[in-house]
Amino acid sequence: MTIFPKRRLFLGMVIFAVITSIALFQTANAQVVIDMSGEAVNIPQPLHKIFGSAPPVNALIYTLDPRLLAGWNLPLPPSQRQYLDPASRQLPVLGGWFGQGYNADIGTILQAHPDLIVFWYPYMGPQASVVSKLRALGLPVFNIKLHNLTDYMQAYRLLGEVFNKQKRADKLIHYLSEKNDALQKLRTRIPDQNRVTVYFAGSPDGLRSGCDESMPTATIQWADGENVFHCTVNHFQGYQQVSMGQLLRWNPEVIVTDNPIFLAKVYTNPAWAPLQAVQHHRIYYIPQQPFSWFNRLYSFMQILGAQWLAHKLYPQQFAFNDKDIQHFYQQFLGVKISDTQLREIMRP
Repeated sequence: MTIFPKRRLFLGMVIFAVITSIALFQTANAQVVIDMSGEAVNIPQPLHKIFGSAPPVNALIYTLDPRLLAGWNLPLPPSQRQYLDPASRQLPVLGGWFGQGYNADIGTILQAHPDLIVFWYPYMGPQASVVSKLRALGLPVFNIKLHNLTDYMQAYRLLGEVFNKQKRADKLIHYLSEKNDALQKLRTRIPDQNRVTVYFAGSPDGLRSGCDESMPTATIQWADGENVFHCTVNHFQGYQQVSMGQLLRWNPEVIVTDNPIFLAKVYTNPAWAPLQAVQHHRIYYIPQQPFSWFNRLYSFMQILGAQWLAHKLYPQQFAFNDKDIQHFYQQFLGVKISDTQLREIMRP
């Protein structure tokens, strides 16, 4: 299965660029822009502070210009702050609207004086009513979609125009396109019958995983791995329980996990001993700093995670090294990481 076909990706970018060029026009002190939900939004200019409704949105805003961020959705632990631009480390925590019981107080948001709120679209649960309240208070809301690479590239192009950061957006889009091309070329060199089988262990006991069509495990397919857990997604996040019997039947060649508790115990757990991934020591921890390389929701960090995993699965066919990681952190996050910091990122 081709997740991000090159031709479709290119055509989508061209069409969206044309639409964007038509949609943007200036009024006296504002810019009217058609957002990714098709709504015309009157955006004040210049923009000084912008707030994102959910962590992936704020992370995207950060990559365009961390000085524009009004605040974070969740507290930043010290381990995370060191990999972010100093301008963003002491920003207030404002909450957000992204499910799982997280609901920001509108009064708190107003106190941060954002010029624009960027919302993840389509809305979930009560988010539509929140947007209506924000607009009634005079706060412009701009919708973006972040469900796949094409969405991300379109969001970068559009927000680059809105934020007056076109050159920065173009630079990030070029990186995403170039690395996606490299991953697509890998796919053409690996016959389906030779694809490495992979299992994602997403809980302390390792028996909670993501379906092959879910967002948490999309990176496996992007890296040309074969997710052994084929199922129908029955939850937004795509996680479901599996049994040890199922896992033994699948017998994956590689296991990836974002759970350090599972990683610490798996090699000494006799129930897991028959698996070839355990026997061949091919269990890999997914780096989490400052944001997950796989992520439970789609993120630009997944382009890095896909390259890392592709090299783990096919070390002879896909080149990737520490310099590539350091380059990514400087390119997207604006920080230079030392060799010592890199080792810290790579371990649980």
